[in-house]
Amino acid sequence: MDRVEVLVRVADLLEEASGLLRRLAEEGTESEDRRQVRSGGAHGAEAPVPEVVESAGGEVRERVTADNETVRLLAEKGIGIRRIGDVSAEEEGLLTLARVMGRKASTIVPLVKAIKRAQSSRSALSLSLRDQPQEVIADVTLVASMASKAGLLPNYKYLKSPQYRLFCEAPVSPVAINFFTGQWLELFALQTVREAEAAFGVDTHPVAGVHVELPNGDQFELDLVFTVDGRLVWVEAKTTDDFAGLLPKYKAISQSLCRSERDAILLWSGFERGDVLQSTRGALARMTLCSPDGFPEYVAGLLSGGQGNGGAEADGLKVG
Repeated sequence: MDRVEVLVRVADLLEEASGLLRRLAEEGTESEDRRQVRSGGAHGAEAPVPEVVESAGGEVRERVTADNETVRLLAEKGIGIRRIGDVSAEEEGLLTLARVMGRKASTIVPLVKAIKRAQSSRSALSLSLRDQPQEVIADVTLVASMASKAGLLPNYKYLKSPQYRLFCEAPVSPVAINFFTGQWLELFALQTVREAEAAFGVDTHPVAGVHVELPNGDQFELDLVFTVDGRLVWVEAKTTDDFAGLLPKYKAISQSLCRSERDAILLWSGFERGDVLQSTRGALARMTLCSPDGFPEYVAGLLSGGQGNGGAEADGLKVG
């Protein structure tokens, strides 16, 4: 190895060492932050909470302090709050689309599946609706048209009778991928709670996208948490069926956060009320299963002082 190669190698080693030191320093700072946001537990010390929430672009959009009832209750339960997500202006603009998708979740399944296939293959979307019922055709084309206006389905086109086929380019923008792979259901849950607040004249202090550290050290993101009569209500939104392995973890979180399974809601786009086998997942997770169709009714039941209607238990099925 000549002198130049030796110098290059030394420079590389120094750069690696510098990067390692930076990472160690960051980890040390993060550990200290975790200790600061944790509750005092048995000592009863109240945990500090983030004062400022920033959107992805860095714009300050909301201040969340210990005065927020939901955040305060999380801290009291020994939940370390690492970061509180923010609904950006971009996401606020998609709330209307998310609401329509949630209300029509059972009839727009062909469209959602076709979009996910197109995103996975990064190919153009072509969906035939020729053999679908009129309700499905109407709902699918409504949602597709709204998504196109929002910029999520590029070059969207629908051919009416006799073709009954819709087309668009691959919807692979980061916003489209994030939205159609699950964000739409999370936004639907948030919008539903907001509408219920307005209807009943109450403030549930909803907080979305809360990154927490549980008392056992595990880290987790809570899709939505809000407060009803001094107790926490947690909503986990799922748009796929492959979460059976997470049920024990969900049960542990439910036991840490919620007084009963009625306040831990598993909002599952694929759930069909009356399906006893599917409802087994609710029992294993100590959660109440809700379909998007039944979710607004269930939340209304919680806010009206009832136990909530519209979940699996509405059909007389044991959920926990």
